[in-house]
Amino acid sequence: MDFLSVHPSIAAQQEPRIRAVGTGILCGLCELAGQSGITTVWGETTATSVGFYRRALSNSALLDCFTITGLLLDQCRRQFHDMEILPS
Repeated sequence: MDFLSVHPSIAAQQEPRIRAVGTGILCGLCELAGQSGITTVWGETTATSVGFYRRALSNSALLDCFTITGLLLDQCRRQFHDMEILPS
């Protein structure tokens, strides 16, 4: 996900404008976990990705790792279903 969030086309905000790829992947993983009966999604951050995860998970205290479980997992799954995915 870190690669996707800093891809040059994304960072330069070139046309077509690409947004929410990292959030889509994160929420998609949560949806996959829920459908598979997995109750916890665990991940690590990097110096360049920690800001993304802090925003995506609404946790300003997040440092080098995170878990998504319970209500947060449900929230991420709902967010995935609410995303507008445009056909190519």
